[in-house]
Amino acid sequence: MPVRDARGGLRQAPPDTFTCALYSFAVRASDGTLTKSFARQLIFKLIGETETQRSACVALDCLLEVLGNDIEPYIPSLMESLLSLLETAPLNLKGTVVGAIGSAAHASKAKFAPYFEPAMQRIIPFLSLTEEGDQLDLRGVAQDTVGTLAESVGKEMFRPYFEPLMSAAFAATTVPNAPQLKECSYIFFAVISRVYAEEFAVYLPTVMPILLAAIQQSEIDESTLALGECLLLASCWTFLTSFHRSCRGERRFRNRSRLRRRRRFRGH
Repeated sequence: MPVRDARGGLRQAPPDTFTCALYSFAVRASDGTLTKSFARQLIFKLIGETETQRSACVALDCLLEVLGNDIEPYIPSLMESLLSLLETAPLNLKGTVVGAIGSAAHASKAKFAPYFEPAMQRIIPFLSLTEEGDQLDLRGVAQDTVGTLAESVGKEMFRPYFEPLMSAAFAATTVPNAPQLKECSYIFFAVISRVYAEEFAVYLPTVMPILLAAIQQSEIDESTLALGECLLLASCWTFLTSFHRSCRGERRFRNRSRLRRRRRFRGH
């Protein structure tokens, strides 16, 4: 997009996060299909360019929120781009890509089914990462995203992964110095309890002591509380509320993780 420089001449503006976000917010402010189409074309193009991939994935999260059912025609090209990018992206970008896959699944619901297995096969290895920093950040986003995929495709398609991913979430709660990873596990418990409702009850003897222990922590550093433990407690409450509503048959309860959105906009 040409802009005028300090001398009044035209040059090509760098398609950075601000530019991408600007277009996605324009989509939010307009119901016109032309605006959505233009934003989609721009963002999809930027996903394919190394310098703008992270920015494009962040903007894509906004776009998917407004596309709704309109996403269906674009799922094949979108998932082809994201799955390919997940194979080649550096570690510090993979979390952003995984988050975008979660947004695509959330937006497309059952229409995501053909892409469920390829996405899971690429995401599951991230649930075994152990090093602090980018690895645990990616593991947390992956934990959160597989829950979103489960809710999108339904319990029967997700069933082969139900037990092993519950084990992975339990293991994540034992990783030291990883409050955000724990939070993602609690959110995963909440989402899976909605998907499986009464079937989740078998895990309560394991889940509840973990949640109660988090709630009953008595010595929390103030900065940790502000940045992490506060979110953990909120996630515990999310799980309890979600499981209660699932068992009562209230299927419409919706959880859009604030942590996931925050991570994507921070670029992790």
